[in-house]
Amino acid sequence: MSRGEGNHFVVKRYLKIATGNLLMVLQNLIKLLATQFTTLNATMECQKLAVAHRHNLPFMKLLVKNISQFALDKMLRQYEETLKGQNFGHCTGEFQRTYGIPCKHEIQLKVQQEGQFSVADIHPQWVLQKNPLFATLPTPSPATSVPLSPRRNMMQTQQKLYTVDEDQVPTMLAQLQEVADHPGHPLANPVPSAKKRGCPAGSTKRANQRDKSQFEYVAGRKCSKCGVNGHNARTCNQ
Repeated sequence: MSRGEGNHFVVKRYLKIATGNLLMVLQNLIKLLATQFTTLNATMECQKLAVAHRHNLPFMKLLVKNISQFALDKMLRQYEETLKGQNFGHCTGEFQRTYGIPCKHEIQLKVQQEGQFSVADIHPQWVLQKNPLFATLPTPSPATSVPLSPRRNMMQTQQKLYTVDEDQVPTMLAQLQEVADHPGHPLANPVPSAKKRGCPAGSTKRANQRDKSQFEYVAGRKCSKCGVNGHNARTCNQ
C-alpha cells in the first residue's frame, strides 16, 4: 500500500459518508488533524521518558531524549557496522541524504575524535519537539464558550434566516409555521416524592420473607375455612 492510499484510507474513515457538505468535511478534517497531532505529541513525550540501555554510547549522549528511538536505532546499526573492521570506501552521502542521520563514516570519525553528535546534526524530522502546526488549529474563543441568552440566540437565528438560499425558503417557512401553530408546552419542575419506609404498594418481593419448612412443601397450603391442606380460602369449595 502506497503512502497516498494509506492517507486516503484515514481520511475516508473520518468522513464516513460521501454525501456531506463542505462544512462537515472541514470539521472532520480538523478533528483528524487534531487527533494526529495529539497522538504524535503523546508519542514524543513517551519517547523522552523511555531511555534504552543500548543507546548509552558516548557519541549519542546529547541525542538521547532529544531525537526519536527510530533515529537512534538507525545510528546504532551504523555504529555496529564500524565495529566489524571493514573498509567502507569513499562516503557518497546517500545515507545521510535519505534518512537525515549521520552515516557510518561520520560515526567512525566522531568516535575516533571522541566527540559527540548534537541535535543540529540530525534532520528536524527526528527531533522530539512539539509540532508548531498544532498551534495553528482553530480553537474556540472565550466569547463563543459563553452561553447566549434566549433572546440573543433568537436574534442570531433570525440573521441566519436572511442568508438562506431561495430554494430552501419554502421548507423553512413550513417549519416555522408548524412551530408557530404548535407551541411547546412549558415544562414544570418535577414534584419531589418522599421515599416511604417498607416495600412499595403492590410489590411481591419481601426481603424478610422466610423460607418454607420441609413439611410445608409436602403438605402444601392449609385452607383457613375448612382446614384441609392443598388449597386456600379463595379456592375453597365450601
